Amino acid sequence: DSILVSDGRLRRVTILSPDGGVRTTGQPGIFLHQASAFLSDGRLLFVPGDGYRQLTETGSGWVFQTQPILAVDTERETVDTLVDLPHLRRWDATLAGSPGPINVVGRAGGFAEGFAWARSDKPEVRWYDESGRLVQIARWDEEPVQLSSEWRNRMARIYEKSYLSRGADEAFVAARLADLEAGLNRHEGPLPYWRSFHVDRQGNAWLSEYTVAGEPSTKWRVMARDGTLIGWISLPEVMAFLDIADERVLAVQYDELDVPAVVMLELTKR
Repeated sequence: DSILVSDGRLRRVTILSPDGGVRTTGQPGIFLHQASAFLSDGRLLFVPGDGYRQLTETGSGWVFQTQPILAVDTERETVDTLVDLPHLRRWDATLAGSPGPINVVGRAGGFAEGFAWARSDKPEVRWYDESGRLVQIARWDEEPVQLSSEWRNRMARIYEKSYLSRGADEAFVAARLADLEAGLNRHEGPLPYWRSFHVDRQGNAWLSEYTVAGEPSTKWRVMARDGTLIGWISLPEVMAFLDIADERVLAVQYDELDVPAVVMLELTKR
């Protein structure tokens, strides 16, 4: 029932309560951690956010960067590390390098009794309690999708359309498409099993089908906390979830002019 305003660069979180109260607390970890949920014991859960793509000169190859899941007592300002989990598989090259257009990621999302975590190169979801103890694993059979010429062409068309719409000249577009091809050539293995990951307030894990960057996912696989499949849910052109209740979804959609709007969608069960 509170609004959390997370400011990573100033390393603080402002908590706005329904009675008008305002208080701030320090933000732990490096600046890209983000507030995810209040746990049932009152601690604030922090998970790694987007943007872990810093490159180091430790040699070429794919590596996983592990980041902690943190629980913060906002009154005492104490921090507990619940568990360290892989967050992003990145390309380690020179500082001028690029991780490429396809990233394999790990994502976590919290709810009152704990958090769920998944890695996009594996068809599984893991649930942890608020102490960081693993309590459930869900796995499913899914045929991996390889990076085919069809996928490469789809990505190239989207990149080309995006740059041309911004008024880029042909030479610039050709150079960016060459960069895209070089990035795709560095990709190893099949495509990720999902693109986006979200955990609702009941602890259900939502995983979107993998799509080309720039194409919103329209289908989401929903896994219950007990590890069972709830089903596939179609959500047209949802760019981001804000909240999910039992029968409704608060989300962000873009219109034909790429203008964002907050929308309320009703879930219809079949």
